[in-house]
Amino acid sequence: MYCPIPKAANSNWKLMIRKHEGFEDFEDLALAHDKNRNGLKYANHYSKDDLKRLLEDKSILKFTFARDPLSRTLSCYLNKFVNKEKDSDEYKEFMAQLYDWNYIEMHDIVTEERPSFEEFVNQIQNKPNEEMNEHWAPQSFLCGIGLFPYDFVGKLEDVETYAPPIIEWISSGKENHFPTQDEIRFPSGGTKDSIEQYYTDDIKNKVKSTFKDDFAMLGYK
Repeated sequence: MYCPIPKAANSNWKLMIRKHEGFEDFEDLALAHDKNRNGLKYANHYSKDDLKRLLEDKSILKFTFARDPLSRTLSCYLNKFVNKEKDSDEYKEFMAQLYDWNYIEMHDIVTEERPSFEEFVNQIQNKPNEEMNEHWAPQSFLCGIGLFPYDFVGKLEDVETYAPPIIEWISSGKENHFPTQDEIRFPSGGTKDSIEQYYTDDIKNKVKSTFKDDFAMLGYK
């Protein structure tokens, strides 16, 4: 059982899970992220009794991988608000989720400046967890970290160390290689090289406040 966290290599994990579930189109990432068509089973597909049995079954590996909230927040901003075309439906949808649809109706987001990183951080700081888009919602909230009986909660930064034994388990011993971003044709956004460019001490403190549970539960500083 895997809980996907957006911006924490969940594309890689979905690809590997679908590969070893026997899907011939496992390399199709757009399909992998389509819950209605990817063929994967989610918690809401099970009855409460069946889900309880799965959670109590010690033979089923329950895991997730999280990411440094500072890196994840910037990655989300760059991917959703800097690298999207301003006239695209995706950009419009993300802008509406960051602000609201009234904002979209009252502003010409195609001609106006994109929100700055500081503005993005300010906006998410004021939203309840349940109203946040999953790409920037707290990871501990998305996956019930601290509540769900995980066997393993890994860090994206250590994925090369801890992913191989999980891949080996998923593949029934057939392989242990965790695919890179280039291998799944989903190039890295270069977030690591942009941290100093975008983060001031004030913005960093705001992110640490917004995601204080993630920092505490996941062991980030």
